[in-house]
This record gives sequence, structure tokens and C-alpha cells, in this order.
Amino acid sequence: MLPLCGEGERAKGCNLFSIKMEREESRIAIEDCYQAPYRSCYGCGPDSEAGWHIKSYVDGDDLVVASFLPSARLTGGVPHFAYGGMLAAVIDCHGNAAAAWFYHRSCGLVLGRDPLARSVTASLNVSYKKPTPMGVPLRIEARPLLLEGRKVRVAVVVLADGECTCQGEVLSVIVKQA
Repeated sequence: MLPLCGEGERAKGCNLFSIKMEREESRIAIEDCYQAPYRSCYGCGPDSEAGWHIKSYVDGDDLVVASFLPSARLTGGVPHFAYGGMLAAVIDCHGNAAAAWFYHRSCGLVLGRDPLARSVTASLNVSYKKPTPMGVPLRIEARPLLLEGRKVRVAVVVLADGECTCQGEVLSVIVKQA
């Protein structure tokens, strides 16, 4: 079940909250720490020429935030409102970035210093609460719900003018490193 907008549960099954973030981690975009060949995602990959270049930042011990202003061509079937598929992609990208960092931190690693593991989506659930207006910067927030082995579940909310317009839950799996 998805938490209500702005209500995150504490992560279960890990020591995530016993490890505090390093102060400098809040100034580094998680996506900028992706290593080859994981830098070409259309939504968040730093090496994707035509992509959206979503940037996710650590904001405290259990919150990862991003800001995104959709271009005018990303409207849905109703003028002046954002395309739902784009919102799902934003939740997916930001959720995976947050999951990678929550896992990274649970291993005692520091963003920007230690190599960052990459995650892939195992499941994505999105619930649309109200139309998301175009021309408004979106704030995307992710909080950890569960960390169990290589699986990380995060809750993600999208806010427009401070109001939750959609929310999602992303189950990410950390990619095995060769």
C-alpha cells in the first residue's frame, strides 16, 4: 500500500538510519555518480544528449529530492496538464536514484567518494491524485520503505506548487557487479 502524500514509513530490515550522511553528499547529484555503462538513461542519465537530465540530491538522512520542469511538449491529452507516462518515468528515475543511494549508505559508503551501485526497476506503481499543471517546477521526493539484500523499496511523491499530484512506489534491485 502506498503511503499518503508526504507520509513515509521508516525503512525496515536494515541499519539504514544508524548511518548518517556526510555533509558534502547533499551537494552531489546522485546521477552524476553513475559509472559507465549506466549513464545513458533518457530521464536521468548525464550522458543522454536529448534526455531530461533529472538530478537527485540527498536532503537529510531519509529524503532524496529533485526538481524538474517538464517541457511544453510533455503535455497529455488535456492541454496545460502533464502527460501521465512522463510522470511515471520521473518517479521511476528518481526512485532508482534514491534506491541506489539508500543502498550505498546502508553499506557504509559515501556518495562521491565510493563507487555507486546502480539499480533497475523490479516494479513501479503510480497513483495519480489530481492533474499536474504544466509550467510549474515539480518537486520530487523519495523516502525509503524497505531495504532487504539487493532490494530497495522507496515511496515517491510529485508536488506541484506544494500539492501532491501523484505518488508512486518503486521496487529497485541493485545490479550485481561483475
